[in-house]
Amino acid sequence: FRALRKDTFLLQAGYPTLVADGAVVTPTDGADTQFWNIESDEDVIKTFVAATQFFERQQQQETNNVLKRPSIVIHVKRNPNAPQPPPPPAYLENMANPKDTETMTMLSFYSFPPNGIEDPEAFAKVLRKKWKPFGALGRVYV
Repeated sequence: FRALRKDTFLLQAGYPTLVADGAVVTPTDGADTQFWNIESDEDVIKTFVAATQFFERQQQQETNNVLKRPSIVIHVKRNPNAPQPPPPPAYLENMANPKDTETMTMLSFYSFPPNGIEDPEAFAKVLRKKWKPFGALGRVYV
């Protein structure tokens, strides 16, 4: 949730739709299912509570108990009002287009920050994103 909510995505939750033959289907926008926004950690907690309550109601009402566990439908959409990404750093401006070169360079570097890296997954994502314009292939280990 924290990785998605940085103004780049809009999150909404809703209950799954249970149809007569026992199938569980994902409702779509505009369906009779009510969706609510998830904008904070409190909203995440409320969503899990709502999923549990929905599950308990289904267990009491249904004879064939379609749901095996609390379930919720999450819609993730790109926020049309999200801020634009920052421009490339100045040191990349006059660099040759990596897609036009025939050479390949392998990079391996190590760094041991005194306090570690707070969120290794997020840091690896940032590196992959920065290296994408170079057509970089391979793995990032943090």
